[in-house]
Amino acid sequence: MTVTGTGGITVDTGAGTRTITIDGSGVSGGGTMSSFNVENEAGALQFTVTDGEEIRFIGSNAAVVSFISGAPQAVVITANSASDEKLKNKVTKLKNALDKTLKLNPVTYEWNKKALDIYPSYESGKKIGFIAQEVKKILPEFVQVYGASPDKSDPYFCVDYAPITALLTKSIQELNEKVESQEARIKKLEKLILSKNKSSEGRR
Repeated sequence: MTVTGTGGITVDTGAGTRTITIDGSGVSGGGTMSSFNVENEAGALQFTVTDGEEIRFIGSNAAVVSFISGAPQAVVITANSASDEKLKNKVTKLKNALDKTLKLNPVTYEWNKKALDIYPSYESGKKIGFIAQEVKKILPEFVQVYGASPDKSDPYFCVDYAPITALLTKSIQELNEKVESQEARIKKLEKLILSKNKSSEGRR
C-alpha cells in the first residue's frame, strides 16, 4: 500500500500488475485482474475479486496480509517486522514480566450484535483472547485505538498480540529462574538433612 504525497492511496495486489488507486479524483483500478471492485460497506472499504484471486497488503515493515477469494478463512498474515539490532536504540531488558503475565485475564467470548453489525468481517462463535480495557491497565503499550463508535463518541480498542510473545518468553525465563533457585535450595536442605542423619547414627 502506498500513500502518495498528494493524499492518494495505491494498493498493489500482486506483482505490480493489479492495482487500485484512491485519490481526489475517485477510485480507479488496472491490471490483469478479471474482477476488482471497491465499495463502501459499514464505513469500511470492501475489496471484491473473483474466486482464486488474491489481494495483498504489503506494509513498509515487510508485514504482509493476503486475502484469497473463494477459499473460506484464506487469510495469510506474514509479520516479518524489522528486528535488526542495527535499526534499534534504547534497548532494555523486560522486567517483572511474570508478574504482568499473571495479572492478565485470558477469556473466551463471542462477538455481540453491535460488533457483527459494525464489522461484517467478524465471525460469530467462541473466541479466545483478552479484554482490551483490562490489558490497558497492565500493559498500556499493548493496546491501540481500533476505531470509533458510529457517532464517534466512544473509541474502540484492540490488543496488539505480537509483543505478547516477548512478554511470555521473558515470563518463562523468570519462572525458570525461580524453579532453579528452589531446586538448588531443596538440594542444599537434602544434604543438610542427610548430614544430620549420619551424625545422629554415628553417636548411637
